[in-house]
Amino acid sequence: MFMMLAHMLGFCEIAEAKPDVGNDVVEFGMNSIVAYLMEWFMPGFIRENLDRHLGSNWAEAIVGPMYAPLLAGGATLFLIWLILRWMHQRKIYFKI
Repeated sequence: MFMMLAHMLGFCEIAEAKPDVGNDVVEFGMNSIVAYLMEWFMPGFIRENLDRHLGSNWAEAIVGPMYAPLLAGGATLFLIWLILRWMHQRKIYFKI
């Protein structure tokens, strides 16, 4: 736990020194409500479409059966991030 906190502190220090470093995380922070809702409602939809377009065992073919769920989850997270990035570039924000 201590090493994880130390790495996060180091990342924050680098982000202060170089303004371009932390922009990927900003997109999650600016639309955090949408990120939570997409993570709650869209993973099944995204994974079904990945299976439909890439084949039913696409993740297993790339990394094997042990790491296939990790790759599928990472691909889902990446696609959600792309949507959030698109919203951030067009200044679409949801607030309560």
